[in-house]
Amino acid sequence: MRGGKDNGTEGLKRLATSLAVREVIRARVFLGTATSEEEREELLGMTLSELTQAAQALSSAVYLRQQVEAAEHMRKLTAQQGDLQASKKSLFTS
Repeated sequence: MRGGKDNGTEGLKRLATSLAVREVIRARVFLGTATSEEEREELLGMTLSELTQAAQALSSAVYLRQQVEAAEHMRKLTAQQGDLQASKKSLFTS
């Protein structure tokens, strides 16, 4: 019975590692960095704790990228609205 439990635990660790590697790779793609096969193999060789740390760091980087993109988008919208208001004003003052 104990062997089955150990196999189940190992299987769960392998699954968690595989999912963590997949998410690390997806985060790197989002940030514009491709992952080579060699880097993927290196990720697969990391402990779950190491992968968790890497995933947390990448999560922060992704969050910051999203915040920057949202701010840039808002800046463009604000500029467009300013341009629109200026053109409306010039129509009424002409």
